Amino acid sequence: MSALARSRGLPIKTVSKSLGKPILSKFYSVSSLRGEKVVIIGGGSAGVGVLSQLKGKDVTVVEPSDYHYFQPLWTVVGAGYDEASHSCVPMGKVLKRANPKASWIKKAVENVDAANNKITLSGGDSLSYDYLVIATGLKVRPDLVDGLQNALSDESCPVVSVYGDDEKNSIKTSKKISEFSGGNAVFTSPSTPIKCAGAPQKIMWLFEEQVRKVLNKRHETDISFFAGMPAFFAVPHYNKILNNIAFEREVQINVNHNIVAVDAKSKTATFQVISDGKNTEKVEVPFDLLHVTPPMTPPAFIKSSGLSIDGASFVSVNPDTLQSTVKENIFALGDSCNTPNSKTVAAITVQVPVVVHNLQCAMKGQPLTGKYNGYASCPLYLGKSKIILAEFGYGGKLMETMASMPWKYLGLSSYIPSQSAEDASKKVGPVLGEGMGAAWLYHVVTKLLPVVYW
Repeated sequence: MSALARSRGLPIKTVSKSLGKPILSKFYSVSSLRGEKVVIIGGGSAGVGVLSQLKGKDVTVVEPSDYHYFQPLWTVVGAGYDEASHSCVPMGKVLKRANPKASWIKKAVENVDAANNKITLSGGDSLSYDYLVIATGLKVRPDLVDGLQNALSDESCPVVSVYGDDEKNSIKTSKKISEFSGGNAVFTSPSTPIKCAGAPQKIMWLFEEQVRKVLNKRHETDISFFAGMPAFFAVPHYNKILNNIAFEREVQINVNHNIVAVDAKSKTATFQVISDGKNTEKVEVPFDLLHVTPPMTPPAFIKSSGLSIDGASFVSVNPDTLQSTVKENIFALGDSCNTPNSKTVAAITVQVPVVVHNLQCAMKGQPLTGKYNGYASCPLYLGKSKIILAEFGYGGKLMETMASMPWKYLGLSSYIPSQSAEDASKKVGPVLGEGMGAAWLYHVVTKLLPVVYW
């Protein structure tokens, strides 16, 4: 453990996550909590991150799952570059390691009575709290696309996804990619917010590389991407770069096309075309391999409990403090809150210290001084040895951190690209630059990051 970790009283992994990026204006210290009872709903990355920094004696985690998954690894598993077993650890082991004093209730939440500080659990049991942290993440909803659920569960069907409740879909994806013999390969992303917005195209780039370099079927393969959103990637700077890459690698991009149905028997996918915010015509697209990113929604109890406003399904929070706009003793972070940022693990690592700091402030009756700036990053795999690290904050503001690091002291300053954004969008190569397809970043993200995470 580092001296810094010991001085803060934090686990070494928490310190590395909280301080690893120079995008926080200051580090929010985490001291022991007062005697209030804190309940965390969710045992994913956000929930465990908060748990690891809560030093109170009365912290309870509500999480029904048997396993904790490092879901970013499923894209690499789907491409056949890693083992699915590396993506999961028993939930009890993860929670105990994060905070040995915490209690775990292995049940789902049915309702939150914010007015009375009470949670109703599956089976009818209830749980009270003084402060509540909601970190439930998003639910993957293949049931919202007609025919998709059955197609994914059919091992013989060439419909796949690296998204799911567990690692099974990514294993099937790897199998079907290795068996691909040419034809029409279709990749999709929905019109709803999703976890890791870059993953739908990451698996496409890895597939394209495999078809070209390993399977030798590129000339016999047509690859197309159908996005339910108005852009291939939401941040204009990276969207331009990625569209140029798609042109170079002969990938057809279709935006405002939201998948609504899958016919496994005829091997066709139906898309609703969106124009000026309205649904217009539907188009059918044949496929020999179909990778679907299903729609995603927060758990139903958030909306039914009145934790969202204007009929939305995400927890309504102040985008800076991450405090609920419904009740002051509730905080939320991660994928299930309505902050207008990309929903990634990187975003969570910045949100966690903000939530814990502001939770302490609330307990002491002090102003909430922790501020989240919307930071998120998305490592976009272009292939097995290339990656673009897209880093941005609220409003798509670029927040790239690599250029600010002291590379000259490592003898690497000559590798920092000095091109303008216009030049960068025209070139992708194995150089030390976030928007340029750096090979070393691929190994950091796929090999080092999982080790640090666990």
